Amino acid sequence: MRHLGKSSQNRKRILILMETTFSYSLEIVRGISRYAKEQGNWVLFLVDQGPIKKVPSWIRSWQGEGMIIRSAKSEVSEQLSQFQIPMVELLGEHGECPSEVLSDERQMGRLAAEHFQERGFQHYAWFSFGQTWWSRGFRREYVRTVREWGYDAHISPFSLRQAESVHAPNFRPNQERKIIDWLHGLPKPAGIFCPRDVNAIFLLNLCQMEGIAVPDEVAVLGVGDNTILCESTSPTLSSIDPHGVQTGYQAAQLLDEKMRGNPLPQLPIWIPPVGVVTRQSTDAIAVDHPDFTLALRFIRENATQRISVQEVADHLCVSRRTLLRWFQEYLRRSPEEEIIRVRMERARLLLRETNLSIENVGSQVGYPLVEHFIRAFRESHGKTPRQYRLQDG
Repeated sequence: MRHLGKSSQNRKRILILMETTFSYSLEIVRGISRYAKEQGNWVLFLVDQGPIKKVPSWIRSWQGEGMIIRSAKSEVSEQLSQFQIPMVELLGEHGECPSEVLSDERQMGRLAAEHFQERGFQHYAWFSFGQTWWSRGFRREYVRTVREWGYDAHISPFSLRQAESVHAPNFRPNQERKIIDWLHGLPKPAGIFCPRDVNAIFLLNLCQMEGIAVPDEVAVLGVGDNTILCESTSPTLSSIDPHGVQTGYQAAQLLDEKMRGNPLPQLPIWIPPVGVVTRQSTDAIAVDHPDFTLALRFIRENATQRISVQEVADHLCVSRRTLLRWFQEYLRRSPEEEIIRVRMERARLLLRETNLSIENVGSQVGYPLVEHFIRAFRESHGKTPRQYRLQDG
């Protein structure tokens, strides 16, 4: 692939240079493609180089208008920058060669902690095969959040070992025994956050072999939401969707601004995650209080039916004051806040995965008046249901 020809005046040749073995990378490509189709005059050249550790020799004769890359070494970006072609970096090596558009690891770390906290967990853990600059961001915010709540975070063996590759740390077979011992030694029930789905799947397999019940003893949460992988495990894996499509779209938009010579936004551009896609591996209520557990299950099953806090109390044959005390003690929020949270979780799912109108979505989650639903959604998410759906799309 030595020469791809000169660009015509009205067409822009864009090179996408990245590995496509990860589902996140494929989502990024999808987002770039979406932006390109909207422009109408972009011609994309996708080249899968695997982890890009050196500049391909053929690229020196390539002629085009822009480039989007995920490089594994700062030397790659430095060499490519010598070609005087507008370029957007999506991986890099943090300080030396920073990514210009990336998933917000701070939001994902906090989102993971909140996901476990919403289910009543009081023991939190972190697992990875090692650390890179991007996984370190997940861990720091996750640990900071749970410590802010007064809990400790149990870090697995080898998680702080520096990875050989910026893409992802590799598992070493001689680590397995120490990881198994760590799993058995965790205070339970515990929520374990992993920065990648493959780390989480590794843990699920170990739990199967060691007879550790998931999610009753440990709940496991990954990042990436590779649907094929997450739904092929036993139990199925809950995962944070990092919104790779939006990352790719924003990268393409940033490249367009560079090619036009326009002023650039503040970099890096942080892309918020879509949210947690809840499956069996975290579908647990980790509270040792049977009546309170019944209250949570009643809310989960009936929140979209416009139930009131008093109806929840009546169902359990307890006073409203008692119910309020339980929620503050175990979840640090009110029953009404839990009802709204469940409704909004269902609303996000319907907005992402169906074409139902905003009015129908509101009706299905307990808001017969669409204006009430829009107001509640905006208060919860800082944006309207339509804005959420457009961003997710």
